[in-house]
Amino acid sequence: MSAGLLLRGLYILVLLLVPAIYMPLSGAFSTVWAQGAQIESSFENGTLVVATEFYSVRFNGSVRGVMEDITVNSLDGRIDVFDQGLPSIFDVTIWVSKGAGEPLEVDLSAVEWNITVLENTSSLLVAAFNPSLEGYNASIDVRVIVSFRASVPYFTYLLAIRNSGEEDISLSSPRGGIAVRAGFNHAGYNVTFAAYTIAGGYRPVVFTNETRLTWVFGQTGSTIIALASREEPEFAVIARPLSPVPERAVARTEANSSLVTVIYPNITLKPLETTLLSIDVGYVPADPIPLALAGIADALERLGPEASSLINDLLELPSQLEVMNRTIQDLEERVESLQDRVENLTETLENYQGIEDFYKSDIKRLQDQVKRLRDELRGSNERMIAGIAAGIILGFIGGLIARRRY
Repeated sequence: MSAGLLLRGLYILVLLLVPAIYMPLSGAFSTVWAQGAQIESSFENGTLVVATEFYSVRFNGSVRGVMEDITVNSLDGRIDVFDQGLPSIFDVTIWVSKGAGEPLEVDLSAVEWNITVLENTSSLLVAAFNPSLEGYNASIDVRVIVSFRASVPYFTYLLAIRNSGEEDISLSSPRGGIAVRAGFNHAGYNVTFAAYTIAGGYRPVVFTNETRLTWVFGQTGSTIIALASREEPEFAVIARPLSPVPERAVARTEANSSLVTVIYPNITLKPLETTLLSIDVGYVPADPIPLALAGIADALERLGPEASSLINDLLELPSQLEVMNRTIQDLEERVESLQDRVENLTETLENYQGIEDFYKSDIKRLQDQVKRLRDELRGSNERMIAGIAAGIILGFIGGLIARRRY
């Protein structure tokens, strides 16, 4: 069996077994997999914070591109992968053309946004982001819907563009119709870019040590990956277009940051017609389970020797599961044994309590008899009665001592 097939099999295994096996792999994630994945969020003063076990992201409608901060939660700790001002998934450019005129460039990173939470549960949060397009002479309405799920380390981004005018418009230019960007910090990291296309299996194309690369999409979508590594991979940034298939993707590295741009082909919208673009975007800790849940476990096979330790971790998951099952079985047997001991001790305690009650009752009876004899002794002047009484008392006390001793 090839390593690729084995990894794909393990990926399916991970999806089936991840709630059970994630606890021993990470103390940071143990709570969520023990109690069910959870989303925590807060929304006040126009700022939305969404936190899962994989990442924490902050949106602020008054900052450039609306995304203010992203932190991923790896096994080794929290990694800040984003600085305010970097291109985010809200750094979108739309080229609007009418007739033969010059295309109007609408830059959504330069506008203010209004944020509305549409749904908020422990496992799903859906938010709407509406940009203010005042100042642009473009007959378009733009709305962004982002879905966050507790069970996966990425969010789904839906961009809706509506022609609000009375004549056809083209979303087109020599550079494309719409560009969606995702940026991240890479200070101190080496970045490897890759594009993975599913065509009867994963067909990887890997780019390394490039300052700029372009990937042309085929008839099917691809996952664009940027893997940031020091000695070992630290985190991955993914862009997975869902619908429609983009025209190309451009990846670029600069001094301390990197950028992935997905560019869509030119389209024409009739009056009141809407076009929808959907894409998964993820800032994923480079740990086996999050990478598998992000659907890029197979990618590790071709991303170079620095990913070998992660591949080994995936290959070791079945044995780790077996060890965990044996440990659980041993603990269950110990619990059963302790339960039996508790039951035996409880029964013994009840017996002792019964014996104690018997002795207390017997001592009370003897004390009453001694008091009665003393009263009789006080009313009698005959020494013989006193001697007899003393003998009776000593006899009872001796019998009590003998019974307690034997």
